[in-house]
Amino acid sequence: MSFTNLIIGFPSHRELIHWEGIQVVPADTAWVDDPKYPIAANAGRQPFSRVARATGTTVQFAAIFDTPEATQLSALVRHNLSSTATVRRRYYADMALSTLLYDTGPVEPWSADVYPFDQCEWEDAAWWDGRYPLAERAGMAWTWPTLLPELIMPKVVVTDIVDVENPAGAVEFGLDEHARGWFSSVNMDYGVETGFAFQTTAKQARGGRKIYDRRPKARFWSGVLDTLPKDEYWTRGWELLRQYDLDQPFLLIPDPVDTRQWLRQVGMYTSVDPGSAKWIATNDFSFPFHFEEALD
Repeated sequence: MSFTNLIIGFPSHRELIHWEGIQVVPADTAWVDDPKYPIAANAGRQPFSRVARATGTTVQFAAIFDTPEATQLSALVRHNLSSTATVRRRYYADMALSTLLYDTGPVEPWSADVYPFDQCEWEDAAWWDGRYPLAERAGMAWTWPTLLPELIMPKVVVTDIVDVENPAGAVEFGLDEHARGWFSSVNMDYGVETGFAFQTTAKQARGGRKIYDRRPKARFWSGVLDTLPKDEYWTRGWELLRQYDLDQPFLLIPDPVDTRQWLRQVGMYTSVDPGSAKWIATNDFSFPFHFEEALD
């Protein structure tokens, strides 16, 4: 299934999950905690800087739902994986891991073919392997999403990570997100705005030189979902604002088609008060939104 419209990770299941290291078969390597950064305490909670960290680079862990939950969207948020790492997600219906619902197979989160070979000039940094060059990855907290072709009801999600070239010598991530997902039936209307909410401040010396206090800047998306069906507005848009208010983060994939730009677009965002929705037709609403990145 291809997805073309805005995707919002709502509702999230992170409050209904616990995490632990697992070893499905003897050949697998179970996640072993760095004692300061246990996966059970940190995999599903903010701040994202309070990471879950293993002691190695080949690990296996499980997200175990209290009860099976309708799920079509997952994400490994703010990981430190190298460009050659692979991640595999397996979704099971039962604790015994006997009923496999979906298997992603090993996937490179940084994507080996981000830049198609025939679209890069020889001088381009991405020409040799098609991956994001180091300059484009530097300073980015990459969130890697997994879109499932259909809604499933997993009890356990087993994640395998192999990253022998990890420069830190240990795998870590800020959040392991799983959600039902709101796959909007209409796309963002033309005129959507995106950019950064800059936080850097400056002081000017007597001689005129400015001294900057550079701070992290949040990405934002602001626009409208026009002609949104009435039932979808009430059960998705209205409920998103009611349940999550302005403080609860959710996964946002603004443009699922443009996978090449996922590095720059995908992340955890929160709502900023966008104003009122408008009832524009008998069965349609105009739903304004303003989403700002949750930095931590």
